[in-house]
Amino acid sequence: EEIWSVQLPNNDVAGARGIQSWAGDRNNPARLIVATRQGRFIALSTKTGELITSFGDGGVVNMKTPDVM
Repeated sequence: EEIWSVQLPNNDVAGARGIQSWAGDRNNPARLIVATRQGRFIALSTKTGELITSFGDGGVVNMKTPDVM
């Protein structure tokens, strides 16, 4: 049974290395971290599939920056 589905921002797609989960803690809900083919990490709520807007810039961290590259 499908619980939710999501279209990643900017028509991005999940990379080939899978998805990571984090169980959360007292102050932050559980989330899925998706590494994308466009070089981003996207945090999604495990319950709803919505972006975790407190993560990075509105739920997205761009890894293709001069600091990282």
